[in-house]
Order: sequence, then C-alpha cells, then structure tokens
Amino acid sequence: KLNKIEINKDIIKNYIDAYFIKNNGVIFIEKDLISNGIVSKDEYWKFIKKLVNGINTNNLEVYLKFKPRNFNKSLESKYLSTGMKTLPYYVPIQFFYGHSKLISGIGFTSSAMSYNENFNIISFAKAIKLNNAAKVTVNRSIDSTLGRSESKIIKFPKSIEEIILLIVLESIKKFCPHFFLGVLKMLNRGLDKLELLRIVEAVANEKSIDKELVIGSMESAIQKAALTKFGNDNNIEVIIDRESGDIKIQK
Repeated sequence: KLNKIEINKDIIKNYIDAYFIKNNGVIFIEKDLISNGIVSKDEYWKFIKKLVNGINTNNLEVYLKFKPRNFNKSLESKYLSTGMKTLPYYVPIQFFYGHSKLISGIGFTSSAMSYNENFNIISFAKAIKLNNAAKVTVNRSIDSTLGRSESKIIKFPKSIEEIILLIVLESIKKFCPHFFLGVLKMLNRGLDKLELLRIVEAVANEKSIDKELVIGSMESAIQKAALTKFGNDNNIEVIIDRESGDIKIQK
C-alpha cells in the first residue's frame, strides 16, 4: 500500500518538459460544447481546424488539456487530427500556467480560466457561431467566468483572426522583447520609417511569423502608447503603410 506523498512541482515540470511541451505554444482548455447544444458539431470542428491551422502557421503549437473527469480517448484523437498536441489530463491545469513555453490559454468559459492572475487567457466564446437557443446560457457562463476571475483580465476577441493576432502579440512580447523596446525607442526619438520596416522583417523572419500580424501588433503597441499619452477616452487609430513605413495616427 502506497502512502500519500506531496509531489514536488519540479519533478512534474521536468516530466512535462521531457515528454509533452517541447515547443512554444498555447494551452487549449477543452469543454464539451456540442452535446450541451451550444455549438453545432460541424461549426465547432470547422472553427477548431481553422484556429489550430492559424496558430500552427505562426510556428506555435496548440496543446490540448482535458479536465480529468471529461477525458475521452476518441475525442482526444479527433482533436489530434486537427494538429493539436496533447497534455496529460491527470495533471492539474495549474501546473501548466506560467510555463516558460506557453504564451496563453484558450478556452470557451471555465473556472480554470481564473487561475494565475498573470497568465494570459483568451476566450473564443464571442468568436464562434453559437446555436441561437444557447446565447442566453452562454452570456450567463461568461458572466460567471468573469465573476470568478475577479481582477484577472480575460480577453474576448470576436474572430479567429483577432485571436491569432492576440496570441502573436503575446508571443512577440514574451520571446522578442526587443521588438517592443525598439518601438518605444523610436517613439521617443522620432520614428525612422526604414528602421520600422527592418524591425518588422527581422521579427517575422526570426519567429516565422506572418509580417501582416507583426505589423498589426506594432500598430497595437503604438496605439497603446498614444492612448497613454493622450488619454484612454480618445478614439485613436494607428495605420502603418505596408510599403513606405509611413505611420498615420488619427483620432
């Protein structure tokens, strides 16, 4: 008979690193939306395939995480066929939050989203097409998730493209801090158009990221800096010309 022992977190981390998380990516928090009547089967798998493909295209993995009580082998196989990698369902999700190679968590709504205030979380509840009858239930679920999260910020993008942009933005912030440092330096001394485009090219090549997403992330960074300077009450739009590097900041 084995005695109950406290498992050392470093042992679990080494185990996870050795067998599961080998590349940078995001953790996908699985939730059954089909049998609950929230999303149609066809719509759900079409959405998942497009989401995973978009993330993989940017040189990032999607790591599937089931809740222990919800694990289903055949369902796991279905997710793996979309390009996901799997994480051990029996390891609590808290062990993965904050992992050096994980950028964000992605899910629908879940109490698990509220863990670890500093770990970035994205919900696709407003990006996927819902069954009409489920919309009231989903809104309640969103409110419940936000209530549990308290001060933690959970993002609710409205499209797959916006989800991917947020992930790429977090990826650049985490793995290419010099990118944002360069933007801030240029803002402080006056923007050099050619230098701006060189940074875009360098980051895109270094991380195998689509240049359009890099530019979009840069526009977001400059917009944030402008809002800090002029106030969040202003409606500020930032547009970078893809050919010349000209930056247009307008209210």
